[in-house]
Amino acid sequence: MRMIYRLSTHVTVNSSSVRDLLFQRGGLPPEKIRVLHNAVDVGRVATAPRDRDRLFRAREPIQTGLRVVANMYSRVKGHTS
Repeated sequence: MRMIYRLSTHVTVNSSSVRDLLFQRGGLPPEKIRVLHNAVDVGRVATAPRDRDRLFRAREPIQTGLRVVANMYSRVKGHTS
């Protein structure tokens, strides 16, 4: 995971505790870490304009999509180191 973090432009986490852990133990620079709390404001999202071209515009010609890794990487979930 550390290699993936180093190669990433940003790492999104779901809590301040995880952000602090990645910074303190993982050595990830704080400016690379974004916190996105587990919640959706349904009223706000339901009325948002749908503009995929603007939201998913590639920054460079080689980019063709959005990549996401979402999991709970821990022994309790059966992941191995």
